[in-house]
Amino acid sequence: MEGVHLDDIRSNPEDFRRRARQADVIVTTLYHLEEVKEVLGPGVEVIGIGAGIEIQFLRSLAQLERGTTVAVCCMDRGRAIRARTAVVNAGLQHLDVTAIGVDEEERLRGLLDEVQVIYVSQAALLQARKLLANPDRLRAYTTSLDRAGIEMLKVRLAVPRDRHPQ
Repeated sequence: MEGVHLDDIRSNPEDFRRRARQADVIVTTLYHLEEVKEVLGPGVEVIGIGAGIEIQFLRSLAQLERGTTVAVCCMDRGRAIRARTAVVNAGLQHLDVTAIGVDEEERLRGLLDEVQVIYVSQAALLQARKLLANPDRLRAYTTSLDRAGIEMLKVRLAVPRDRHPQ
């Protein structure tokens, strides 16, 4: 089993296609399923699994006082906007939530004066800690794969490659 970051796929799709031909199946999130399929083309099995924010993160946010200013930080602004949307869609509308990418270095540094808490995805945590003089206000959060999707993947992996239709 090998993990590949989507940015690496985008920057070197031929290398990813070469490596993918050696795999029985490629697994990605539902959000990126079509993009990965497009890069790979026909002949490679790609399975999409739902992913979402861990419940502990949502509980932590729910315990904050109304009007608390919060930043959700991910590797880039697009991911941060999706995480912010997930927070709002979960019903946590009592907070003032800003989305920011760790790649927005100057804005991230300035945001420390504007927000009370910065929640950082596990993937962006190391970089965020390096950028900020006071990383004590950072709180890490994680995402998890959908349990039903994991069970479906287990069933698929139990079927030998030569017996599974592509």
